[in-house]
Amino acid sequence: TWGTGPLGRCLINLLECSEVPNRHWILEYLALVALGFPESYYEGFVQPKWWNQTEIECFEVVKSGCPVYIREFENSSDQNVREAAVMLLKWFPSYASVSVPILWNALENVDEFEKIRAAAALALSLLEPHETFIPRATHILEANKWRSHETRITIISTIARAMPLDQPLNDMLLEGVSQGWI
Repeated sequence: TWGTGPLGRCLINLLECSEVPNRHWILEYLALVALGFPESYYEGFVQPKWWNQTEIECFEVVKSGCPVYIREFENSSDQNVREAAVMLLKWFPSYASVSVPILWNALENVDEFEKIRAAAALALSLLEPHETFIPRATHILEANKWRSHETRITIISTIARAMPLDQPLNDMLLEGVSQGWI
């Protein structure tokens, strides 16, 4: 495991002090404390058999910080902190009732930073049911309120990832090209 429960609680407490520098690194490290390796499972999946009690405790401790991560996203003036908070929230569907409306607002806000809009799209593709995410994200994409191609491609790929397996990814990408989304 990459950390312990007490370490996770200490890091969450540090986040609440705005004078602490590089708080985005703390958020990123908390994801490692909760999940181990980046390719590990998130809460919606069955935890691997090889997770021991300490690793499960680490995950639960980091999950308990979700109200802090939401506050950081809403209140921080540091865009790196806000983006890291979004990327951490995506792993905790049990907080979706609070985080999802905030993430939709970020995605729909044309004045929001593009990296945060892209991170919100990725998080929403994991937190929202596909039948909700796909039409709403597609509508936002069609509105053409994007300053960067990178963000449009991120939105298209998250929509494509959320689609049922019987609908080929190529169809979505071709539609994106034909509609001028890319």
